[in-house]
Amino acid sequence: MRRTGALTSPNVDPGMPEVILSGPVSPKKEAGVLQSKTSVGGKEKMMSFLTREETIKRIRAGLRARTGRDWSVSGGRGTAYGWITVEAPPRRQTDWEGRPLPGGGCTSPAERAELARALGLESVHPQGVSVPSGSDYYQEYIDRAEGRTPTVFGQRYWD
Repeated sequence: MRRTGALTSPNVDPGMPEVILSGPVSPKKEAGVLQSKTSVGGKEKMMSFLTREETIKRIRAGLRARTGRDWSVSGGRGTAYGWITVEAPPRRQTDWEGRPLPGGGCTSPAERAELARALGLESVHPQGVSVPSGSDYYQEYIDRAEGRTPTVFGQRYWD
């Protein structure tokens, strides 16, 4: 199996699909998309995956454009690396009941309602919205933040 990019490693499972990390394969593709060549049923096909960084940028920009306010859109760390959290920024966070608590706490009830409206959700948890890792979830929440009906819905992949 041929590997490209700087991440070639002798410890990589040879059964894994080839991942090209050098950017888009076509000038028509947008930045922030990884390309992966995989074999399905004996036929090779190219698959695209949104990156976490591009997803964060687009969700943040979409929410700012739709609400006129900044929102904290951040990526997880460690085993939650691919997950994204959307909440009020620390300077606007409150305690559980909505009293000001600058520097960290929860998203206030009023801002939870605003965020829910902007994302087309019924409600938002005081700790914000958690977007699971995965291109389908990423695309769903980009669509929601940019004011579109989601073109795809993420499918739960864990127990």
